[in-house]
Amino acid sequence: MRPLIGQIVGILLGALVSAGGAVAKDRVDLLLVLAIDASGSTRGGDFLTQIRGHAAAFRDPSVITALTAGPERRIAAAVIVWSDDAQQWRCVDWTAIASLDDGVRFAKALERCPFIGGGTSIGGALRNARTELGWSPFTAPRRIIDISANERSGMVIEPSRYYAIRDGITINALVIESGKESLIPYFSRFVIGGPGAFVITATPESYAESLLWKLQIETAGVAGTTPPQEARVRTGDGPPDPGQVITPTQSNSSNSK
Repeated sequence: MRPLIGQIVGILLGALVSAGGAVAKDRVDLLLVLAIDASGSTRGGDFLTQIRGHAAAFRDPSVITALTAGPERRIAAAVIVWSDDAQQWRCVDWTAIASLDDGVRFAKALERCPFIGGGTSIGGALRNARTELGWSPFTAPRRIIDISANERSGMVIEPSRYYAIRDGITINALVIESGKESLIPYFSRFVIGGPGAFVITATPESYAESLLWKLQIETAGVAGTTPPQEARVRTGDGPPDPGQVITPTQSNSSNSK
C-alpha cells in the first residue's frame, strides 16, 4: 500500500514540477500590475481619485467582460503603491479575476491601499512592478505594468524601463493632468514602452471614465472604441502631436506602416 501511495505522490509532484525544478504556475490570459502613485504630489486628492477610479473599474461589468474575454477566461492582477525608491509597497496580492464577484473582492482590497507621501520615482515603481511579475504564481502570454501618476519622475527611470521592455513587458500609463503643462510628451518618450504601449491623459474628473476605457483596451484589445472626450492618447515612442487622439484601430494601422 505504501509503495502505491508513494507512486501517486510522485506522479502528483511530477505534474507540479517543471523540468527546471520550478512549481508549475496557473495559466491566465494576462498578468497586470497596477502601480498607483502615492507620492506627496497626490496628497491633495489625486491619490483618492486613483483608488476610487480603480475600485469602480473592477466593479464594472463591462470591465469584467473584457478581462474574461480571452481563452483562459481570466486574468491575474496585483496592486502596488509607490513614491520614492525606498517606498514601494504591494498592497493587493496576486488575484485571479474570472467573474464580477472576483472583481468586487479585488476592489475592496484595493480600497485599503495606503497613502505614502514622499518623492516620485517612476523608475522605482517599474523596478518593483517587474519584480512582482517575476514572483507571480500565475503565468500568461502577456504582461502589463500600468503606471498611474500625476507628475514627472523626480528620480531616474532607466534602467528599470529598459529591463522591463527587454523582458517583453508592456508599460502603459494613465496620467492625471491638472496643470497647464501637458505630461503626454514626457510619458510617451520616457515611460511607456513595449508591445502595444500607450499613454492616456485624464483630468481628476474624467479619471474613472478614462481608466475604464484603458482597461478594456489593454486587457481585451476592444477595437473600434474611442477614448473619453477629454482624453488624449499616444502610442509608441517619440514626441506626440499635441492634442492628437489616436483610437486603438488607428494606432494598429499606423504602427504597421
